[in-house]
Amino acid sequence: MLLARFWLSLSGVGYLKPGPGTWGSIAATLLWWFSLSSLGMVSQLLFFLLFTSVSVWICSNFLRDSGLGDESWIVVDEFAAMLFILAFLPRDIFYVSLALLLFRLFDIWKPWLVGLADRKIHGGVGVMLDDLIAACFVLAIILPLGLVLPGDLILAEYGLSQQAG
Repeated sequence: MLLARFWLSLSGVGYLKPGPGTWGSIAATLLWWFSLSSLGMVSQLLFFLLFTSVSVWICSNFLRDSGLGDESWIVVDEFAAMLFILAFLPRDIFYVSLALLLFRLFDIWKPWLVGLADRKIHGGVGVMLDDLIAACFVLAIILPLGLVLPGDLILAEYGLSQQAG
């Protein structure tokens, strides 16, 4: 049980206050920015799939054995959802910041399918699924933006845009 709590809380990140989900999302963003963003999309998605599969398995067993629900300190779901979003984005401070803000908005607000999944699907899959649906909502907004906004906006002038080539 202790190892499951360690994994599900991202080594204790889930116990940070306020807003453990925000801290889990920030942890994923920082890991991606300083490490995973240098990998190709396929490698990032494979990492996401492996992390998510292990997390669903651990979470399912933990929830079954403990009798607990989707506790606020369980932040692997936010972490995985941000990894999924970021795999599709350039290493650009504007897009990454917007993705983080939109994801937190959808995760907290729980519109439409996000809220439905949160209320109706339980266990390890349920813990992860509402966040992954929220991630899809974020991508549905951000990816079309990339088609209409100039490549680096004005951020490159200030050295803030660092798109991976």
